[in-house]
Amino acid sequence: MIISPGRFHSQLTSITVEPEDIKSTIIPFRYDTLPGNQPKANKNIVYLWQTNGEEVPFHEDPQLKSMLIDSNRADNLTNFDELSLAKESYLLAYAVANNVNAVVTTLLIKGVGDGRFDVSLPEDKLAFSVTQIGSTSLCYQFCVPRGMSPKDDGDWVGLWEGSTISELYYKKPLFSSPVLSDINSGYGGLTLPEGQNLMSGIEYILGYFKSGYKEDKKVDKEGSGKEEDKKNNQEGGGKEDPLQTTLAAVTIFTGP
Repeated sequence: MIISPGRFHSQLTSITVEPEDIKSTIIPFRYDTLPGNQPKANKNIVYLWQTNGEEVPFHEDPQLKSMLIDSNRADNLTNFDELSLAKESYLLAYAVANNVNAVVTTLLIKGVGDGRFDVSLPEDKLAFSVTQIGSTSLCYQFCVPRGMSPKDDGDWVGLWEGSTISELYYKKPLFSSPVLSDINSGYGGLTLPEGQNLMSGIEYILGYFKSGYKEDKKVDKEGSGKEEDKKNNQEGGGKEDPLQTTLAAVTIFTGP
């Protein structure tokens, strides 16, 4: 069954910067994370690189600065200060954990002279949606910032019944699975364990988590793991459940 656009809606982590607010020493910005997130407690962080292009310099320390979010409000206005911006190109990135693996959204900032700056969205911006659903399986489409590797970063998706996003930070999922893509955008799927079904007319949330999937639960590239891994997944978790504080995006849909 193919889902029509009206049957789901997505909510994504985002950052916003107004170019006229930027000064050489400060970038005022707004972050909007998902309901239930506590950015300070979960060590959300903002990075700034001086770099050309939108690819996250994954293996480099930020050439300028990083700043931990000092508020537990899920959305807020704050300042990235003590900077020294010039007529250069920069990449501003928001991460849902204190690790570059957890970068979920970026903005391009370019100094154009006379103390002025341009701000633009990257071509590869955060996106997440359900594309197909059946009685026991679903397919989804995702995009994370360029330069990220969902498989290497430990990205994962989880499925919950209901429509309360904040529950994804603490309530155990019905099922979870790693994102096995080596590139930053593509498609993935979930097949529920035997005996579980998506019920018609019931709302579900599919969450995308940027890092946090545990090694003992990973499967191979073909999607078939050891019998112990399969058993652990069917029971809703292995020896270590995946980290639920790295939620980046959700899509809410109705069962077939």
